[in-house]
Amino acid sequence: MTENHLIKAKQVLECYLEGEEKQESLIAVQVLERMELDDKSKIVAMLYTSFFNGKIAEDYIKNEFGEEVLSIILSLQKLHKLSFESEQEEAENIRKIFFAVSKDLRAVLIKLAFAYARLKVLPPEHRNMKKECKTALVFYAPLASRLGLQWLKTEIEAIAFYNSNTETFNKIKEQLDDKFKEKQNIVSELIDKVKELMAELNISGSVAGRKKSVYSIYKKIKSKNKTLDNIYDLIAVRAIVEDVSQCYILLGKIHSELTSLQNRFKDYIAIPKSNGYQSLHTTVMFGGMPVEIQIRTVEMHRVSEYGVAAHWMYKEGRNKVNSLDSKLAWFRQMLEEQEDLSAKELIDNISLDVDEGEIFVQTPKGKVLHLPKGSNTIDFAYGIHSEIGNRCIGAKINGKMVPINTILNNGDIVEIITSASSKGPSRDWLNIVKSSSAKSKIRNFFKREFQEENIKTGKSMLEQMIKNKGYVVEKLTVPDIVKPVLDKLNINTMDELYAAIGYKAISPASVITSLVSSYKKSIKKQVSIESITDKKNYYLPLEKDIIVTGLHNTPVHFAKCCQPMYGDNVIGFISSGKGVIVHRTNCINLNYIDNERFIEVNWRPKKHDK
Repeated sequence: MTENHLIKAKQVLECYLEGEEKQESLIAVQVLERMELDDKSKIVAMLYTSFFNGKIAEDYIKNEFGEEVLSIILSLQKLHKLSFESEQEEAENIRKIFFAVSKDLRAVLIKLAFAYARLKVLPPEHRNMKKECKTALVFYAPLASRLGLQWLKTEIEAIAFYNSNTETFNKIKEQLDDKFKEKQNIVSELIDKVKELMAELNISGSVAGRKKSVYSIYKKIKSKNKTLDNIYDLIAVRAIVEDVSQCYILLGKIHSELTSLQNRFKDYIAIPKSNGYQSLHTTVMFGGMPVEIQIRTVEMHRVSEYGVAAHWMYKEGRNKVNSLDSKLAWFRQMLEEQEDLSAKELIDNISLDVDEGEIFVQTPKGKVLHLPKGSNTIDFAYGIHSEIGNRCIGAKINGKMVPINTILNNGDIVEIITSASSKGPSRDWLNIVKSSSAKSKIRNFFKREFQEENIKTGKSMLEQMIKNKGYVVEKLTVPDIVKPVLDKLNINTMDELYAAIGYKAISPASVITSLVSSYKKSIKKQVSIESITDKKNYYLPLEKDIIVTGLHNTPVHFAKCCQPMYGDNVIGFISSGKGVIVHRTNCINLNYIDNERFIEVNWRPKKHDK
């Protein structure tokens, strides 16, 4: 990409965008510049909104900016407005994220930039602000963290938390600022002490203090029922040195000179976090208070800030230890398993807090596994291999036999005991395991081994729930109604759908929601066709057009589900607090309305009908 391409893309942005859209695109470009992504990514951010609004065409982008830019834009288009209205929509939209990753990770990084920009641009009183903030906190911020973009994660959390819960944000921030002022002299003294130790060791580098973010403190207070006084890492001192050996030398010096707290040391250099983060963490008592000290190299600090975006910042061959492939190992794993993960499991896997939610355990041969906090030996077995999990009958932790569902701790050495004669996992294991990967592998086992049983069970579950909700099975399961639902779920046949419900990969409730939605769309389409065909009856009714038998001056409303038109056969339903709701007599929703609340209604004759 040349400077001329950047200028031309900026001209497109200036020409076609204004107001919030223009501001949003410009902020997104600034975020990408801070990530130090390539020029093509910035060009995509400048062009995308104009493309989405139909102002510029695919051929124009391809001819002026090349196929690669167009490819990223088309991937980004799939991610444009991720909706989280229902479990199935969550699953489908998160799968779009993984599809984009498999095509080009830059589409996801640009999407994160726009998600942040959207929060910056939207006014606090915007009707969708609460929803936007919730999506940012439960999805975009954790995704940024998973990709190693810690600064972006922190900024997304800060603005989303402030906009959605201003009072709590201000209260915690005020307390944090007070704590920092109160302890500022101690922190400054500790910084000077660490610098002094570095000088004694002839280690060059920088040392600075930092405050923990407001939202991370809020999560700890809420999840662990703690107060600010019980959180040790409110304030931290960070030392950045030149190489790995200096990290450990400085750590040893600090431990010999200062009092360190037991069980507060973490070596993320030897065992990096799953997002590639590396650093040494230790907590020392200084000035009568616990303070966390972090030690890392310049390279580690850069990776902790830029994460996977650092892939585009180096030439081929640089940064091999923290390569893009190693950082995206969890992405690749989920791409393999995602078809059998529910929306909740997909979000849980992405939202796993890599600061608080991981443990590191290893095999007797030294292979290290990252698992969610709270995982047990079954999770570990499936983490090694599906067949190890399926044949697991027992385990040893640190050389001692333990029950098969024993919770694991950081640093445990685990040995899985298997048997060739094992009949496989128990269905109860689905309620025991913590990791989404283990759940997916257990479901796959039952999917393979009990296909016919799953179809029978799933069909029974779905049909019974349809009846319980007052719908008619035959009306909701006809091919025309079912096909859009199967297409949305990427499933080919009803048997596959029944099987997925049977082994609990899909919730029957979410399927019913989709079936009812498909049915209602079919009804509305039919109403539209009938109304246009019979132009004599095409008339949007008003409240005064209805006569309610036996009642006067009663509010009248027309049901949105069946959209009655003047002249249709209709019936009234006496609702609580809303007067009479008028439905078509063939409306599906009448199947589950209390018959005793029906009332006769008729159309008032028009003048030309007399």
